[in-house]
Amino acid sequence: MEREAAEQAVAGAEQRLAQAKAAAQRTRERQERRQATAGRKTFKRSLPPIVAREWGRRAENTAARLKGRHEDKIEQLQADAEAARRNLPAEHTITIDLEHSRVPARKRIVELLGVNYRYPNAPRALWPAALSVELVGPERVSLAGPNGSGKSTLIDLIAGRKTPSAGVVRVGAARVALLDQKVSVLDPGATVLENVRRVAPGRPEHALRILLGRFLFVHDAALKPAGVLSGGERLRAGLACLLGAEQAPELLIADEPTNNLDLASLEALTGALRAFRGALLVVSHDATFLDDIGIEREITLPLSGER
Repeated sequence: MEREAAEQAVAGAEQRLAQAKAAAQRTRERQERRQATAGRKTFKRSLPPIVAREWGRRAENTAARLKGRHEDKIEQLQADAEAARRNLPAEHTITIDLEHSRVPARKRIVELLGVNYRYPNAPRALWPAALSVELVGPERVSLAGPNGSGKSTLIDLIAGRKTPSAGVVRVGAARVALLDQKVSVLDPGATVLENVRRVAPGRPEHALRILLGRFLFVHDAALKPAGVLSGGERLRAGLACLLGAEQAPELLIADEPTNNLDLASLEALTGALRAFRGALLVVSHDATFLDDIGIEREITLPLSGER
């Protein structure tokens, strides 16, 4: 809505400018015709030279006055149009290329065999029945379930941040990229540039700057400490770290990745995940987003105590 209003303001300013230029052109042509007509009348009447010169001087003064008036108006309208263009909101578009992340069709990416987890001092295990799940090849899977069903815990088990109380978790992916809700891949005390340099130490400075520019961190924005970033900026910086690392992920896990994105960034992220050729495990309540990124199946977790 903000962009539409600004675009309408630009269109209005440009229309007024065009109308003023057209009016100036009509006035100029009208004055030229009048001067030509006055010249012919002077010739026919055989007026004295002094009178003819006076008529000519008056005509020139009138033309100059009208020209100056129109030029002032056009100059002001040009300034108005430029100001309207400057007020256009910047286009925020994340550009991500994940074509190089390819996974063989039959490669077993994740395998859970009889897995369960029990929190310290909890009276029973998290899930009423042990989980046996597998992801094979470049599958696209959503992880669903009500609050408290253990979605984040299952992600932590796959990512190796927790150890199962029962069963076995096998991860065949060469690299797992995890974008959690806290964007814990970021060091809050380091700048955005320093965070990316940490995961891609072999890349030269200019390559890191180009990478960050694709995630909308240009010039001094790349030097902002991660701890002061907004929610949307943190997500973009986290994506830059995960997807810009020297080794492309074979498994990308995203926990509610659309929560802090504006519409343009959401569309860019959707397009990037559609292009991703690795395995994808996503937690999201946005059914349209899941459909747009090509989710193929859903794993639904029950609440503790449900069968």
